[in-house]
This record gives sequence, C-alpha cells and structure tokens, in this order.
Amino acid sequence: MQVLHSEDASVPPLFYKYFSDLTPEQIQRYDSAGGEMDQRFAGQRGTLLGVTIPYCGPWFNPNGEERPKQCLLKLYDDQARQLKLNDVVTVIGHLEFNRKVASEDAQMQDAAGDSEVELRTDIPNDHLLPHLHVLAMRQNQRMHTHPLLKKADAKSQLVVENSQSLKETKGRLLAVFKLLLNGDAFAAEYLLLSWLARVHTRKDSFIIGHLPINLTNITFLQGRHLLKFLQSITPLLCPLPLSIENLSQTRFSPKKNYDTNILEQGQLQFIDGTLVVADETVLKEGMIMGEGVSNIKALATLAEQQIVEYDFQYYQQSYPVNAGIIILSDGRSMFKNTLQVPVGLGKAAGPPPFDESNFHQWLTLARLEAVSEGSMQLGKEVFDRARELERERLVRVALSVQKAAV
Repeated sequence: MQVLHSEDASVPPLFYKYFSDLTPEQIQRYDSAGGEMDQRFAGQRGTLLGVTIPYCGPWFNPNGEERPKQCLLKLYDDQARQLKLNDVVTVIGHLEFNRKVASEDAQMQDAAGDSEVELRTDIPNDHLLPHLHVLAMRQNQRMHTHPLLKKADAKSQLVVENSQSLKETKGRLLAVFKLLLNGDAFAAEYLLLSWLARVHTRKDSFIIGHLPINLTNITFLQGRHLLKFLQSITPLLCPLPLSIENLSQTRFSPKKNYDTNILEQGQLQFIDGTLVVADETVLKEGMIMGEGVSNIKALATLAEQQIVEYDFQYYQQSYPVNAGIIILSDGRSMFKNTLQVPVGLGKAAGPPPFDESNFHQWLTLARLEAVSEGSMQLGKEVFDRARELERERLVRVALSVQKAAV
C-alpha cells in the first residue's frame, strides 16, 4: 500500500486509550464518557490516505486491476510519524465501512434508473472510503516490492553463487532486446543497462547511478512492442504516451486541491523502483494546451534531477524519487538531458573522446555492466567494454546529426 496523503497539520489530534495497559480495577473504575483523560493512557492518532501500489506489471499483479483501491489508515503514536509521502507499507488492522452511506448510495442509484451515478471518486472523502484502524504495520524495506525478492537474502555470496545464471539471463534478455531493435546489439546493451539503472548516491543536487536514455529511430510499431515486452518483465512500469491529447489533458505532477484539502495524484506520483517509458512516437504536429508545458517540464526535471515537483499552488515542493527513464522517439527527443542512443546505424569508427563528463559516464556504465553479470568487482575488462560502448554511442550521435543535416 502506498501512502498518498496525510491529514492537515492544523487539524487537532484525536486520542485513544490503552485499555491493555490498565489493571482490572482501573478498567472497572474507568469512565470513558466523562472526566479528564489520564495522559498516561493517551496517544496521538493520525490519518493517512493509502492506495494500492500504482503501475504494477502483470507478473507483479496478476489481477491487473486498473483502478486503485483506497482507504483511510488510522495510525497511532509513532506509526503516524514514521511515514512520509509515497512510502510502501504492509498493514494489519480492523476494517470498517459506513453502512449508512452505502445504503444512501444505493438509493440514489435506484432513483437514477439506468444512468450510473459515480459517487466513489478519487477524492478520499471519509464518508465514501473504508477506514482501517492499524494494529500492526511494516515498512517495506526491500530492493524490490515483489515479496519473493527480499533484501535480507541479497548477500554477496548469493550473488557470486548465481553469477553464471545471471550471465545467462542477461544473454536471453539481450537477445530479445536485439530482436525488438532490428538486430542492433549495441542499442540492446544500452536498453538493458538503463532498465537496470537506479540512483545509489545523492549529494545535494548531484546524483549517481541513473541512466536516462533516448532510443531514436524508433517507429510507432516498435514502440508498442518494446513497451509490451518491458511491461511483461518489469514489476512497476509507468507508460507515458506523449501525444498532444495526453500532454494537454492530463497532469503529471501532483497538485494540492485546497477546496477538498486533498493532494490530487499526478501520473508521476509513484514509488521508488518504477520504470517510466515515455513514447514520443505518438506525438503529432499540433499546439500543446492546458497542462502541456508544465508536464514537459516535470518529465525533464525527473529525467535530469530525479525529483518530482508537487504543486501546492502558492509554492512548489520537490520530492526525491528513484525511477528509470526510457524515452522512445523517431528523431532526437525534446528531452535533451537524456543520453541519445541512435538505433540501427551500424558499426561506427572513431577516436574515443575524453573529458570529465565522459569519465563519469564510463564509471556509471561500467558499474551497470558488472551488476548485469552478477560481478562483485569492477575489473579492467568491464571498464574497457563500458568505454567502447560510450565511444560507439558518441560516434553514432555525430553520424545521426550529419544524416539529419543532409
């Protein structure tokens, strides 16, 4: 379950009493209807909005439910203070529904006849949502949200023992990626590394580990096939078709609605570990209206800085995320802060350029190469292979520019 919203801090806290901490004599004398509350048995209660995890892939969530389920979580004392926005938790508690409201909903639907009355909106109105009084809670501290991939089991020895199996799996994935990219083994390698990449170090605005790429020379049909395959192997994938309609009519960044006092969810509100696949092959000529400009800015900020800016109308608040970025396009993408990977240009030759930014890129690629093979060390062979990949990419980019200029 993902934490989407916490109650306004200006709302006075509610209290409850630890009856389990009272002796039988105290319980007998205890009067909850009157008198002052004994502060020894009082605690603070907080209310959070929880939803099922968004953008789950078919193997992660076989049911394939498109509409998320929501409920209000009633948390007590330290539980409420432990959680922050977009945390993932597993909870056990007492679930209750407002039967009176459910009955009124049914009466309204009967009165409307055949027309459907949609009362259960995405706004967490406490009259329409179930309440879960949390008795036990566990924050999901895992490399992945899949229950079979536990962080506690990911020891170095386990990785070493299965390194051969990991190499074989990498070979199979590269074979499929190569097939989808018209036999381009070089582009397939970059796609695999970007698929694996996540931020592992943050220092102020400097981040290390992510590898946002832009696969160019991709047709509309190729984009559909790539997206379908990535959805089948990725636990959490956010598809973003960058059409004029989607850019203009939807909202990428979450926005606070002060009329309902609720933070309305945007398409870029997801949990860490989500892969974002933005498809520019569906973009046609036209004028971007409405939310379009702010949506483009939000995606560019995510790709470069790994943050999502939440719109509180009077100010913007940045929240760090950890998401993979893959952009599919015919020509060069509008998002220039991604690594362009031209597909299908053939083997290129040229001197390997060197500067500080290239060296940083080599280190990122070399680390991902080692990770993809289950290696716990970064050897010279892996580093040289990363240098060759980046050299090939830069030469291909230069050739694609020359080709476009002709």
